[in-house]
Amino acid sequence: MKKLTLTLLLFYPLWLVAQDSGYKVGFKEKGLASFYEQELHGKKVASGEEYDMFSMTAAHPAIPFNSIIKVTNLSNGKWVTLRVNDRGPLTKTRALDVSKRAALKLGMVGDGVVEVELELLKVGDNQVAAAEGNKKADSLMALNKAADGNAKGVAGKSATPS
Repeated sequence: MKKLTLTLLLFYPLWLVAQDSGYKVGFKEKGLASFYEQELHGKKVASGEEYDMFSMTAAHPAIPFNSIIKVTNLSNGKWVTLRVNDRGPLTKTRALDVSKRAALKLGMVGDGVVEVELELLKVGDNQVAAAEGNKKADSLMALNKAADGNAKGVAGKSATPS
């Protein structure tokens, strides 16, 4: 009985982390998005990783870490795929913060805040693992480079929705 109790005490917290977040592939949300200031480059984010303004990442209040989302700027149709690695934005009037690189690709740097639609493409594991996160970021970067090639020659457009 002691072994069972000890096993439950050790693994129960892991079971709680692995519980269903309630988010499913296909989940969509519209709202305002902003981007991280350059001064935050290199600072730790909620997942334990360092913010990299050249990565393709985002902050969302509740979508699990390492989830992959498609973010579309509703004013110009430009879209990118991002990995959620932080919690935020810090203001309740916004739905999402994106990295500087993502903001450039979305064409939102001049405006600062734009209306976006996000779509959940892959539900993440919600784990905090910076080294693994960097591998995922590299894979996502390759995906975005491939999307750049399909942008029909439009400068700054990551991909064109069909």
